Amino acid sequence: MNGKKVDLEHWNRRELFNGFIQMAAPCYGMNVRMDVTRLVNHCKQSGESFFINLMYLCLREMNKVEEFRMRVLDWEPWIFDKIHCSFTVMNDSGFFINRFAEFCEYPSYYPNVRSTIDKAKRETELYPKGFDPCRTDLFYFSCIPWIDFQSVTQPLITQPADFNNPAGDSVPRVSWGKYVEQNGGYFMTMHITVNHALIDGKPLADVFNAIQSSLNDLRF
Repeated sequence: MNGKKVDLEHWNRRELFNGFIQMAAPCYGMNVRMDVTRLVNHCKQSGESFFINLMYLCLREMNKVEEFRMRVLDWEPWIFDKIHCSFTVMNDSGFFINRFAEFCEYPSYYPNVRSTIDKAKRETELYPKGFDPCRTDLFYFSCIPWIDFQSVTQPLITQPADFNNPAGDSVPRVSWGKYVEQNGGYFMTMHITVNHALIDGKPLADVFNAIQSSLNDLRF
């Protein structure tokens, strides 16, 4: 495990953490309209995947924010050195399966994820062989590219507050819809769900703003 337990006694969010973690539904989400003009144009010109490139930008910026690298394990806060990605792929039968990729520098990341997606399209297993579906040092990514939605919700473990381990619901979920052309640019809605025991509104806003800045600068 590339993480360590947070010193809860000296953590400035201790009271907030203890309060939210006892709630049956401590998660919340935010929907933000994003300007993806430069990324769309780049992908159209280069022939690269919009999904893979956007996922990389999100991974890079989310890893920079400490709160987004935190998870709840056995009712205690942990922080990881690096967070990777789990994402959905629609296979050739129209069935959605989950695949995983390590977060690394872009020159290695892009071909690795491209190969994983291409291979997954011919597969039917929900998870790849050897993958631990209980792993939490991940961000969950998905997209619905067939519709330009304004908001969306995410599936969560809606268990009672005394559920044995809320680890799964401490994994941030990221999704986006179809991008559409408006006033000469391209825009879409991005949604992020987080656990309030770990992430307040400020770091969530910081991540959205950082992702938008990366979309504007477009440096891989």
